[in-house]
Amino acid sequence: MEVVNIAEQESLNGRKLGERFNISKSQAAEMVKNKEIIRRQWQSGENLDQKSAKLKGEAAQIDRVCFEWFARARNQKIPISGPLIKTKAKEVAIELGHRNFSASDGWLNKWRRRHYISFKSISGESADVNQEDVNQFLERLPGMLQGYRPKDIYNVDESGLFFRALPDKTLMLKGEKCTGGKMSKERLTILFCANMAGDKEKLLVIGKAARPRALKNLPLKSLPATWTSNKKVWMTRIIMTNWLLDIDKE
Repeated sequence: MEVVNIAEQESLNGRKLGERFNISKSQAAEMVKNKEIIRRQWQSGENLDQKSAKLKGEAAQIDRVCFEWFARARNQKIPISGPLIKTKAKEVAIELGHRNFSASDGWLNKWRRRHYISFKSISGESADVNQEDVNQFLERLPGMLQGYRPKDIYNVDESGLFFRALPDKTLMLKGEKCTGGKMSKERLTILFCANMAGDKEKLLVIGKAARPRALKNLPLKSLPATWTSNKKVWMTRIIMTNWLLDIDKE
């Protein structure tokens, strides 16, 4: 399959493919000639060298239906986890009338091996931190905190909560490009605050609407968090200033 992919991506002839993969020119040409057969075998998940007996009866039915469902979901870029596969397997077993089926971790691992399915991150995010700046700040910090009690030393940070986002990890077929569908950008911004003594302040939650439809008949002051809003759901100077003034009053 790797030879076929490279042949299609880079338009290499048999000789160059042979050099790349250390095989003969005729072997490479034969693989390219039969690429559709190779692709179908690969996509089926069957291990052509596997010596163990194939699944039969209800086990084979559950295995096949689960794999077809999994393939359709991944084709739509839907992330699929192990627990979700097991839940689907139980559902399939009940629909097929197999009440004694157990979707255990062992079953899941064997199912994954049979179909060459791995578990990967769809996307990652990294940021470089200047360690020198961090070290300098840590050296200055004790002097900055002198004279303050632990209950008067606060740490504050904000985070986006993408409450409709799909998971960022998924089970996937071997060799499948790990991409996801369009991620939901609908979110809240939440400000967290706690002091050095371990006391937590009330969460500040920033939404898009001044009064969300879900909270229409609920007094906002009764919420376990402080609700505020702006069109972009961002922390703004005005929101931060008002929050600091309220904390200062306390």
